[in-house]
Amino acid sequence: MKKLLIIIFLLTGISFYNCEPCHFADVPAYFDVKGFRITHLVRDGFLSRPSIANETMSFWDYYGLKIDFIVDYISYQKAENNSKFSTVTILNACSPPDPGEKGSKSEKIESIKVTSVFPFDSLHLSGAEINDLLFTDGMFLDSFIHTNRDRLIPYDEIELKIQGRGPDLFIIELGYFQLKTKIVLTNGEQYESVSDTIRFW
Repeated sequence: MKKLLIIIFLLTGISFYNCEPCHFADVPAYFDVKGFRITHLVRDGFLSRPSIANETMSFWDYYGLKIDFIVDYISYQKAENNSKFSTVTILNACSPPDPGEKGSKSEKIESIKVTSVFPFDSLHLSGAEINDLLFTDGMFLDSFIHTNRDRLIPYDEIELKIQGRGPDLFIIELGYFQLKTKIVLTNGEQYESVSDTIRFW
């Protein structure tokens, strides 16, 4: 009989309220941008991974780049979980919120400019901006910036995928590849970062 009750409990996911909420140390709710770093991304099956400095790869294995904001965490919040207790929470236990999960407290992106240090293709030579090839959140980079200009920065990272290469856009010189990126915030702060160099073969 006891075994039957246990099986029914697990199968139905019977829920009840936990008398004692989960308590954690206070966690910072917001972040303040202090800079950023950029990393090349390489295709890895259906996913992507960060490249290694001076890594050599096929051009078609190149995925794009990732912007990681360097941040200070601010505005601590009381981390407490009063959610319903169930068989799921029994298995997963209590999970504290992530630091900075509410995004930037006051900063918005005014512009992002990504340029290629070396020749990229016949339309993007050394020093040319390649924003028109970068895609994120369902739109090209400049459209993404325009659409979200009045929105506080929600996350501490942005992933940009290379898109839009047509038949006339071929690499004119397979070789070294490096990106320089400048980000301007609406509060006037400006930051620049240069990626590692990789090489296409």
